[in-house]
Amino acid sequence: MNIQKCIEEMKTIHESLLNLLESETNIEEEFQNLLLYIEDYKICEEKHKIRSILNLILKIANNHYRGSSFFTKIFKILTVLKISIKKYFTNLEIFKIFKSNKRILLFLIEEQIIKIDNYIVKLFFTEKYINFKYPQYFAPEISPIIDKKLINLKDKNELLEEITKELPSNFYESRKLGENDQLICRYIQQDLIKEFIVYVNRNNTFLDEVIQPSIYETNELILRMNANKSQIRLIEYAAFYGSIQIFNYLRINKVILTPSIWIYAIHGKNAEIIHILEENKVWNEDPTYKNILFESIKCHHNDVVNYIQNNYLKENIDIIEKSFENYNFNLLNADDVNESSFLYCCEYNYFILTNFLIKTKNIDVNKVLIKSIGQDKEIETTALNIAIENENTEI
Repeated sequence: MNIQKCIEEMKTIHESLLNLLESETNIEEEFQNLLLYIEDYKICEEKHKIRSILNLILKIANNHYRGSSFFTKIFKILTVLKISIKKYFTNLEIFKIFKSNKRILLFLIEEQIIKIDNYIVKLFFTEKYINFKYPQYFAPEISPIIDKKLINLKDKNELLEEITKELPSNFYESRKLGENDQLICRYIQQDLIKEFIVYVNRNNTFLDEVIQPSIYETNELILRMNANKSQIRLIEYAAFYGSIQIFNYLRINKVILTPSIWIYAIHGKNAEIIHILEENKVWNEDPTYKNILFESIKCHHNDVVNYIQNNYLKENIDIIEKSFENYNFNLLNADDVNESSFLYCCEYNYFILTNFLIKTKNIDVNKVLIKSIGQDKEIETTALNIAIENENTEI
């Protein structure tokens, strides 16, 4: 396969996937279109092609705005790919691909595509997973098999007690929704302005209140902010969900608009909220534009990427690495796959592209390994796999 064809195929699938996830009317038609591309490009016949599709699905699932039936659509795609996933990947490999998305992991467990074993349980009790509340979210799967000998119990006794206690009556429903289940959060998520106003008046809620973390949360940005102890205000939460009525109610009632709202507004993808921030000049300096641009790339909100580039950037900003990192194929071209991007291809597991560069550009893998040692283990692993399988992979 030549590199131009590879990139074009991935662009087509990328666009088709976004069309499906963003569609509110022609859902079945968009789904069938995507299946045709998967079949035509023989995605399920090659491990590295299907790995690229899974990475693309994961990146979009982690950051894109969640519209109607967002995860239902993703699960429908994964169900089609189920046989190939189990054929090409081990239990641990599947976990490593989807480890950053609690909601997809839960689906994979329910569909018996992946099994929670002692190794994964041990990972769940490391700092990062604890901060993202994986033990509580997967308590029913962890409790029956937990081996306390495998877990460093220092400062974790309280956590162990929490996941082994009786579950709340709404646990299973709430974790499938994958969002904060507090009543005020429910109102914001659905932009229920009347209910929101009644709630804040009845409970004397401070309009600049912060959202309390939830074990059911699966949105990556919210999880990241909670893990970093960042306080998410009601107005930021409204921007994240694109809830314009509640956003405007808070703004009219003198809640301050701060530059931090921009990141949430990018995720919410509500043009009216974005224009309100523009009109009120809610900016810091030029680096804010860059942060917003990169967040838009991560969300696969490429219309916002183009808007920021065309209206706010005083100079061109290199978006190639961010595009590779987030599998945003619609922002990449065949010319971007070169010696300069070789490390990105290695780091972000583009096996086919990496192999192509090794074969056609005479890149010294040993030099890459030396350069990557101590920096990113994933680079070393990918480069070694390329070196081992190079003779057996067709380009």
